Amino acid sequence: MVEAAMIPDRHFVGPALAWTDNGCEQCRARWERSGALEPRRLGVVEAQMSEYFRCGACGAYWEAGFSNPHEVSAEQARLRMPEWEAWERAAGLV
Repeated sequence: MVEAAMIPDRHFVGPALAWTDNGCEQCRARWERSGALEPRRLGVVEAQMSEYFRCGACGAYWEAGFSNPHEVSAEQARLRMPEWEAWERAAGLV
């Protein structure tokens, strides 16, 4: 497992058209099979009806809600999650 201080902000090139272009195999596993450890749930923004996650392996941020789970940029995630710093600390990512 990667140490929390070493988790990079994943280079995000835009919304992925293919499922396999989102995050890494470890974080996609959360929605593909039960028991996956990544990405870690950060919290819920009720006004957006969305949950946010961050992968401890590759650093990808995820948004899940009305749409299928998908990767979002670090900037988008941090803008949408007012408490992102506290959430990442609570998840052991900082």
